[in-house]
Amino acid sequence: MAGRLKKGIRLMDRKGVIIGEVREIQKDGKPARETHVGEQLAISVEGAICGKSFEERSELLVYITRNEAAELVAGMGSSMPADEKLVLDEILGITDKKRF
Repeated sequence: MAGRLKKGIRLMDRKGVIIGEVREIQKDGKPARETHVGEQLAISVEGAICGKSFEERSELLVYITRNEAAELVAGMGSSMPADEKLVLDEILGITDKKRF
C-alpha cells in the first residue's frame, strides 16, 4: 500500500463500505498525527469495533470522494508519488462503483 493516514479521515473496506473515522493514532504507544507506509501502529476508529466491523490486520482504505481527490491532486500537483496516485485511482474505482 501507499499513502498516509491522518486523524479525522474516514476508512472503508475494499467493497466501499465505510468502517468509521480515525479518532486516534498511536505509534510505539505515543500519539501520532500522521503515519506512513510500513509503520506499525494502533488506531481507534469511531463507529467501528475490531473483530466485528473489521478484522485485525485488515487492509482498509481511505474513503475519499472524487471532488476531494481532485482538490488533493490540485494541491500536490506533480509532487504526488506514483504509488500514491495508483492507490488513489484504486480508491476512486471502488467509490465510483459504490455510488451507482
